[in-house]
Amino acid sequence: MVPKSVPQQAIKNCGAAFQRFFKKQGRYPQFKKKGVHDSARLDDGPGTFVFDGKRVRLPVIGWVKLREELRFSGKALSTTVRRVEDRWFVCVPVEVEMPEPVCESQAAVGIDLGVSTAATLSSGEKLAGPKALDAHLERLQRLSRWHSQKQKGSRNRRKSALRLARLHARISNVRQDWLHQTTTRLVREFAVLGIEDLNVRGMMGRAKLAGGSPTSAFVSSAASSSTKRGCTARSW
Repeated sequence: MVPKSVPQQAIKNCGAAFQRFFKKQGRYPQFKKKGVHDSARLDDGPGTFVFDGKRVRLPVIGWVKLREELRFSGKALSTTVRRVEDRWFVCVPVEVEMPEPVCESQAAVGIDLGVSTAATLSSGEKLAGPKALDAHLERLQRLSRWHSQKQKGSRNRRKSALRLARLHARISNVRQDWLHQTTTRLVREFAVLGIEDLNVRGMMGRAKLAGGSPTSAFVSSAASSSTKRGCTARSW
């Protein structure tokens, strides 16, 4: 049994995907595969979800414990329950009143993105990426080799797939943590960010340089970093 809002939200998402397709903004919608990006969204209708400290009440499921309380006080618009490897997360957009953002400095800076070095500022400072893939490459290769040797459909193959997925998630978390810390520091120190507009997909196609580089993620994070503090981000 699933709450009625879950299939309703799935239909809405399908409709939005077809609208993007007909506007030539995306590809033809595909069915979701079980076990890949599993998630379910609940709307803010009456009786759908309730937060009480470090727990949340979900329809049909009941009360579920949380690791931490909601960080913001306001109107919860929806709740999305998603699975990342063997962990479950509750994503809640909250409507709050935000004060007028103020940057600590009115200085401007240019950002030159690269592959070997994640970014170079116009001030001469170089921002080296975390190289998360290089640090875990040996273990990643070992787990991948073990996983390929397991019989398909067996319990051991499912266990090895979970171990491999955990490592991939760890690598992704290391990159995301560095990206958020770096972009937050930039928008606090500078009022205007000039970001180089590059063909990132072509750059990442060079196999010798693409390994472990966070450049493509840095482009999207830095370009949208203006939403963190209301500063201006431009590209050339």
